[in-house]
Amino acid sequence: MNCWLNIYKPKNISSAKVVSYIRRSFKGYKVGHAGTLDLEAEGILPIAVGEATKLIGILMDAKKQYQFTVQFGAKTDTADSAGKVIETCDYIPTKEQCVNICSQFIGKISQQPPIYSALKVDGKRAYDLARQGKSFSLAKRNIYIYNLICTDYDDKTAAASYECVCSKGTYIRTLAEDIALSLQSLGFVIELRRTRVGIFGLDNSISISDLEQV
Repeated sequence: MNCWLNIYKPKNISSAKVVSYIRRSFKGYKVGHAGTLDLEAEGILPIAVGEATKLIGILMDAKKQYQFTVQFGAKTDTADSAGKVIETCDYIPTKEQCVNICSQFIGKISQQPPIYSALKVDGKRAYDLARQGKSFSLAKRNIYIYNLICTDYDDKTAAASYECVCSKGTYIRTLAEDIALSLQSLGFVIELRRTRVGIFGLDNSISISDLEQV
Protein backbone atom coordinates (compact mmCIF):
# COMPACT_ATOMS: atom_id res chain seq x y z
CA MET A 1 0.00 0.00 0.00
CA ASN A 2 1.69 3.15 -1.28
CA CYS A 3 -0.60 6.15 -1.46
CA TRP A 4 -1.60 9.64 -0.37
CA LEU A 5 -4.65 10.32 1.78
CA ASN A 6 -6.13 13.80 1.62
CA ILE A 7 -7.39 14.01 5.20
CA TYR A 8 -9.55 16.85 6.51
CA LYS A 9 -8.34 17.37 10.07
CA PRO A 10 -11.01 18.63 12.48
CA LYS A 11 -10.37 21.06 15.32
CA ASN A 12 -9.04 19.89 18.68
CA ILE A 13 -7.17 16.92 17.21
CA SER A 14 -3.41 17.20 16.73
CA SER A 15 -1.73 16.38 13.43
CA ALA A 16 0.34 13.77 15.28
CA LYS A 17 -2.82 12.07 16.52
CA VAL A 18 -4.17 11.85 12.97
CA VAL A 19 -0.90 10.25 11.83
CA SER A 20 -1.07 7.83 14.75
CA TYR A 21 -4.59 6.81 13.77
CA ILE A 22 -3.59 6.24 10.13
CA ARG A 23 -0.54 4.26 11.25
CA ARG A 24 -2.78 1.90 13.21
CA SER A 25 -4.99 1.46 10.16
CA PHE A 26 -2.03 0.71 7.90
CA LYS A 27 0.08 -1.48 10.15
CA GLY A 28 3.56 -2.22 8.85
CA TYR A 29 3.69 0.83 6.58
CA LYS A 30 5.54 4.10 7.01
CA VAL A 31 3.19 7.05 7.56
CA GLY A 32 3.92 10.79 7.56
CA HIS A 33 2.20 14.11 6.90
CA ALA A 34 3.06 17.17 4.82
CA GLY A 35 2.84 20.13 7.20
CA THR A 36 1.58 20.36 10.77
CA LEU A 37 -1.78 21.97 11.50
CA ASP A 38 -2.29 23.59 14.90
CA LEU A 39 -4.57 21.85 17.38
CA GLU A 40 -7.14 24.65 17.07
CA ALA A 41 -6.93 24.69 13.27
CA GLU A 42 -8.82 22.54 10.82
CA GLY A 43 -8.41 21.64 7.18
CA ILE A 44 -6.28 19.80 4.66
CA LEU A 45 -3.61 17.45 6.07
CA PRO A 46 -2.07 15.25 3.33
CA ILE A 47 -0.96 11.89 4.71
CA ALA A 48 1.63 9.75 2.91
CA VAL A 49 1.62 5.96 3.29
CA GLY A 50 4.42 3.57 2.34
CA GLU A 51 6.71 4.63 -0.51
CA ALA A 52 4.73 7.87 -0.83
CA THR A 53 6.55 9.13 2.28
CA LYS A 54 9.60 9.67 0.05
CA LEU A 55 7.68 12.49 -1.65
CA ILE A 56 6.75 14.40 1.51
CA GLY A 57 9.60 16.86 1.04
CA ILE A 58 8.28 17.81 -2.40
CA LEU A 59 4.77 18.45 -1.13
CA MET A 60 6.10 20.42 1.83
CA ASP A 61 7.46 22.94 -0.70
CA ALA A 62 4.04 23.38 -2.36
CA LYS A 63 1.89 26.49 -2.00
CA LYS A 64 -0.69 26.46 0.78
CA GLN A 65 -3.99 28.27 1.09
CA TYR A 66 -5.69 29.35 4.31
CA GLN A 67 -8.83 31.08 5.50
CA PHE A 68 -8.54 32.84 8.84
CA THR A 69 -10.31 35.36 11.03
CA VAL A 70 -8.56 38.01 13.10
CA GLN A 71 -10.06 39.30 16.34
CA PHE A 72 -8.91 42.88 16.86
CA GLY A 73 -8.39 44.69 20.14
CA ALA A 74 -6.32 42.13 22.04
CA LYS A 75 -3.20 39.97 21.95
CA THR A 76 -2.82 36.47 23.40
CA ASP A 77 0.33 34.60 24.39
CA THR A 78 -0.31 31.93 21.72
CA ALA A 79 -1.59 34.34 19.03
CA ASP A 80 -4.87 32.41 18.89
CA SER A 81 -8.01 31.92 20.98
CA ALA A 82 -6.45 29.06 22.96
CA GLY A 83 -4.11 31.43 24.77
CA LYS A 84 -4.63 33.99 27.50
CA VAL A 85 -5.01 37.70 26.78
CA ILE A 86 -1.78 39.51 27.64
CA GLU A 87 -2.51 42.93 26.14
CA THR A 88 -5.49 44.96 24.91
CA CYS A 89 -6.08 48.15 22.94
CA ASP A 90 -9.06 50.35 22.12
CA TYR A 91 -8.34 51.03 18.47
CA ILE A 92 -10.22 48.86 15.95
CA PRO A 93 -9.38 49.29 12.25
CA THR A 94 -12.10 50.02 9.71
CA LYS A 95 -13.21 47.69 6.91
CA GLU A 96 -11.42 49.86 4.36
CA GLN A 97 -8.19 49.65 6.31
CA CYS A 98 -8.48 45.86 6.66
CA VAL A 99 -8.92 45.58 2.90
CA ASN A 100 -6.18 48.02 1.89
CA ILE A 101 -3.51 46.57 4.22
CA CYS A 102 -3.38 43.33 2.21
CA SER A 103 -1.15 44.75 -0.52
CA GLN A 104 1.57 45.52 2.03
CA PHE A 105 2.02 41.82 2.81
CA ILE A 106 2.14 40.38 -0.70
CA GLY A 107 5.61 39.25 -1.75
CA LYS A 108 8.66 38.22 0.26
CA ILE A 109 8.39 39.13 3.94
CA SER A 110 10.21 38.29 7.17
CA GLN A 111 8.36 36.52 9.98
CA GLN A 112 9.12 35.86 13.62
CA PRO A 113 7.83 32.33 14.37
CA PRO A 114 5.56 32.14 17.44
CA ILE A 115 7.10 30.56 20.54
CA TYR A 116 4.10 28.23 20.65
CA SER A 117 5.13 26.34 17.53
CA ALA A 118 6.40 22.89 16.58
CA LEU A 119 9.88 24.20 15.77
CA LYS A 120 12.69 22.52 17.67
CA VAL A 121 15.13 24.29 19.99
CA ASP A 122 18.06 22.10 21.03
CA GLY A 123 16.00 19.02 20.19
CA LYS A 124 12.90 20.13 22.09
CA ARG A 125 9.63 21.50 20.73
CA ALA A 126 9.24 25.24 21.16
CA TYR A 127 5.69 24.89 22.50
CA ASP A 128 6.90 22.55 25.25
CA LEU A 129 9.57 25.04 26.32
CA ALA A 130 7.04 27.88 26.19
CA ARG A 131 4.61 25.99 28.42
CA GLN A 132 7.44 25.38 30.88
CA GLY A 133 8.15 29.10 31.01
CA LYS A 134 11.63 28.65 29.53
CA SER A 135 13.33 31.61 27.86
CA PHE A 136 14.48 31.09 24.26
CA SER A 137 14.47 32.80 20.89
CA LEU A 138 13.52 31.69 17.38
CA ALA A 139 15.27 33.09 14.32
CA LYS A 140 13.25 35.10 11.84
CA ARG A 141 12.55 33.45 8.51
CA ASN A 142 11.73 34.69 5.05
CA ILE A 143 8.43 33.50 3.60
CA TYR A 144 6.37 34.46 0.56
CA ILE A 145 2.77 35.64 0.39
CA TYR A 146 1.38 35.06 -3.11
CA ASN A 147 -2.05 36.50 -2.42
CA LEU A 148 -3.94 37.99 0.52
CA ILE A 149 -7.49 39.32 0.43
CA CYS A 150 -9.98 40.44 3.06
CA THR A 151 -13.13 38.37 2.54
CA ASP A 152 -15.32 39.64 5.38
CA TYR A 153 -15.52 42.32 8.07
CA ASP A 154 -17.75 42.49 11.14
CA ASP A 155 -17.74 45.80 12.99
CA LYS A 156 -19.98 44.38 15.72
CA THR A 157 -17.44 41.75 16.75
CA ALA A 158 -14.37 43.75 15.65
CA ALA A 159 -13.14 40.93 13.42
CA ALA A 160 -11.97 40.54 9.82
CA SER A 161 -11.59 37.40 7.73
CA TYR A 162 -8.87 36.79 5.17
CA GLU A 163 -7.83 34.29 2.52
CA CYS A 164 -4.13 33.75 1.96
CA VAL A 165 -1.97 31.80 -0.50
CA CYS A 166 1.54 31.40 0.87
CA SER A 167 4.80 29.49 0.84
CA LYS A 168 5.93 26.78 3.23
CA GLY A 169 7.02 27.97 6.64
CA THR A 170 4.33 30.65 6.89
CA TYR A 171 2.73 31.07 10.31
CA ILE A 172 -0.80 32.41 9.92
CA ARG A 173 -0.95 33.35 13.60
CA THR A 174 2.09 35.58 13.11
CA LEU A 175 0.61 37.02 9.92
CA ALA A 176 -2.57 37.90 11.80
CA GLU A 177 -0.61 39.66 14.55
CA ASP A 178 1.46 41.55 11.98
CA ILE A 179 -1.65 42.65 10.08
CA ALA A 180 -3.14 44.00 13.31
CA LEU A 181 0.08 45.80 14.27
CA SER A 182 0.31 47.38 10.83
CA LEU A 183 -3.21 48.69 11.42
CA GLN A 184 -2.11 50.23 14.75
CA SER A 185 -4.09 47.62 16.66
CA LEU A 186 -3.67 44.20 18.26
CA GLY A 187 -5.10 40.93 17.05
CA PHE A 188 -5.17 37.15 17.30
CA VAL A 189 -6.61 34.28 15.26
CA ILE A 190 -10.04 32.98 16.25
CA GLU A 191 -10.66 30.76 13.19
CA LEU A 192 -8.09 29.00 11.00
CA ARG A 193 -8.73 26.63 8.13
CA ARG A 194 -6.26 25.25 5.58
CA THR A 195 -8.08 24.81 2.29
CA ARG A 196 -5.26 23.64 0.00
CA VAL A 197 -1.80 22.06 0.03
CA GLY A 198 -0.44 21.79 -3.51
CA ILE A 199 -2.87 19.61 -5.48
CA PHE A 200 -4.81 18.58 -2.37
CA GLY A 201 -7.93 20.68 -1.78
CA LEU A 202 -11.30 20.58 -0.07
CA ASP A 203 -13.09 19.07 -3.08
CA ASN A 204 -11.29 15.72 -2.78
CA SER A 205 -10.64 15.53 0.95
CA ILE A 206 -11.93 12.84 3.29
CA SER A 207 -12.68 12.92 7.00
CA ILE A 208 -11.48 10.44 9.59
CA SER A 209 -15.02 9.07 9.82
CA ASP A 210 -15.08 8.53 6.03
CA LEU A 211 -11.86 6.53 6.29
CA GLU A 212 -13.35 4.27 8.95
CA GLN A 213 -16.07 3.26 6.51
CA VAL A 214 -13.63 2.26 3.73
